[in-house]
Amino acid sequence: MSLKWVIEAQAETGPFCTAQGLLQQFGETGVALVTLTIAVQTFLGVWRLSNPSRQLSAYIVGVEAIFLVLIVAIGFGVHTRPPIEFYAAPSPYWCWLGDGFLREKIGLEYLWFWITAFGSFLLYIPLFLLHFQLVKPGVPSRWYLPKVDISSHVDGDNVGNGIPSTTAAVLSKKNAKLWSAILYPILYFILVLPLSVVRFINFHRPSHRRPIETFIVANIFTLSGVFNALLYRLTRASIFMDSEPPPPTAPPVAALDAASRTELGVANRGPVLSSP
Repeated sequence: MSLKWVIEAQAETGPFCTAQGLLQQFGETGVALVTLTIAVQTFLGVWRLSNPSRQLSAYIVGVEAIFLVLIVAIGFGVHTRPPIEFYAAPSPYWCWLGDGFLREKIGLEYLWFWITAFGSFLLYIPLFLLHFQLVKPGVPSRWYLPKVDISSHVDGDNVGNGIPSTTAAVLSKKNAKLWSAILYPILYFILVLPLSVVRFINFHRPSHRRPIETFIVANIFTLSGVFNALLYRLTRASIFMDSEPPPPTAPPVAALDAASRTELGVANRGPVLSSP
């Protein structure tokens, strides 16, 4: 969308500018909410052996989507009075929330950036410590301790101790890459911190805008979806992959003993010869 302003050599208010500004607010805040949701679910899935059902997951995603639509729509509806006032306006290189809406910029966007950044660190650091066994599983009465030791493997010792064997398998050292989960908040800080610094300079010193720095950090942040998708595939997918137990397979009839063959109704006959 910014190619329009590059071609025209300036950005100006209007329907196109409004669309870009609202989409940017929806997308940037949405990235923060979804990243935080992934962090919470990953923590609960590993630390507490608890994953939300598909129905609950759909509710969570639905609430986030409704929240995003409301903050964008209400802001637009309350503050847009063309041709006098526009909620989305040139910033000045492309369109975002206008200069008169600093509280909305911080409260409805940057606040969520930093809630996600610090919240991710608080959630992923315990998983990082769990991977290196610096945190040990505790008794059920101590809710703050993890429920499973990732060094355990699926064997007879896991039966009857309250730990699902498939979960123990997924969280074993062989499969889990919990140490790499710390890359999520680190990457998020790398993406958000430069953007925040440059934009806050632009907020408080509009006469000293930094166009080169602004373009660089904005483009890096725009690639956050690419980086998150790669991290998701390389880290979280490896933690939760193969969580479903394989379907049981029946032993071949020939391997059954006589008693088992009798129970299954298999006659102890000799080899069956085909007719000529």
